[in-house]
Amino acid sequence: MARYGDISGGTPSGVSSDTSLDIARVDSPDPCFDDIWEKLSIYYPLAVVRNSPYMAWRFFDHPMKRYQIWVLGEVGKEGKDSASALGSPENPSVAPMENQATGSPLGCLNNPMGYAVIQEREHGRGAVMVDMLMPPSHAKVGAFMEKLCQKLGQRGIHTLETWLPRDHFLTDIFAECGFQRGDEPIGIIPTVRLFDSGLDMDAVCRDFYYTMGDGDLF
Repeated sequence: MARYGDISGGTPSGVSSDTSLDIARVDSPDPCFDDIWEKLSIYYPLAVVRNSPYMAWRFFDHPMKRYQIWVLGEVGKEGKDSASALGSPENPSVAPMENQATGSPLGCLNNPMGYAVIQEREHGRGAVMVDMLMPPSHAKVGAFMEKLCQKLGQRGIHTLETWLPRDHFLTDIFAECGFQRGDEPIGIIPTVRLFDSGLDMDAVCRDFYYTMGDGDLF
């Protein structure tokens, strides 16, 4: 059921630039993850609760591994003014969203609406998207992936892989954004034990959501 995909060249195909959205890296636990889960949990009825305590326990406080957590949000007025004053957003040396005056890890971003957790592989062998929570919107996911791949490309990373359930809506959206579907390379076979015989198995297959972050391999 798991799939992985590659994005080469730093920018995914099938997406267009959206200047009203941007991403910010969050390096410590933040209430924004509670907001994101509250907004999106309706779309993930069979998933681990991905709120702020979970994010702190699973990623921020991991004793051995280091992750990059990127959050998608709307560009506030301060961010637009900064971008106008500093130069073109196409200039990789410019980081208009890094406005320390706000006192928020999101800088000038408002309305957080999704996130992804990235782990860079050793020796420049690309990166993996360990976990993500995104709205069922091609436009928003596409905008996130475009900006994320720009950030990774600046670090010399041109390959991004992830695993997702075969039938989940995010799998189709990521494929539309440039990911290439492929067989799960390790041979993991997801299994589930049900304690309620009345569950609708079609609904379980459709709604059951898991990522690489739900295991302990990454």
